Amino acid sequence: MKIIYCHHANRKINKQKTENDSLSKIGKQDAKNLAKLLKIAKSVGVKISAIYTASEPRFMQTAKIINKYLSAPIIEVNNLKEFNKETETWLNAQKRVYNFLKEIIKKHSDDETVICITSGANVASFINLQLGHKPTEKMPFIEIPSCSPLIFNFDKNF
Repeated sequence: MKIIYCHHANRKINKQKTENDSLSKIGKQDAKNLAKLLKIAKSVGVKISAIYTASEPRFMQTAKIINKYLSAPIIEVNNLKEFNKETETWLNAQKRVYNFLKEIIKKHSDDETVICITSGANVASFINLQLGHKPTEKMPFIEIPSCSPLIFNFDKNF
């Protein structure tokens, strides 16, 4: 199966970033541009089965814009929430996302593609799983630009 990691679209710039930030005008356009690319992929046979995302407004807004072009179910999951260093460790954040990814790989068939809209920090777990590594405190915190899609291929025997 394929998992398309997608960083949420660019948020409005406020003095202090919060979980409740909404998308900027540029972010909305970024999401629309990505949606058009994914629609082309769908038209040539890529089977997009679901969009997984957390409840943060910028995540959900990104999912809804993309889904206007795809019509896939949007599934809200807590495991893709933003990393918050005040409420969890870096290692636990990676484990949370890593375990979720393992669950959806088991849930979906090899010919399916799912989209996971989440934060830049959570891409570390996607990379660890793809490389066959366990989560670690040494995994760097990775910044990813607005609506950047990364495609990960997994099979049931990962």
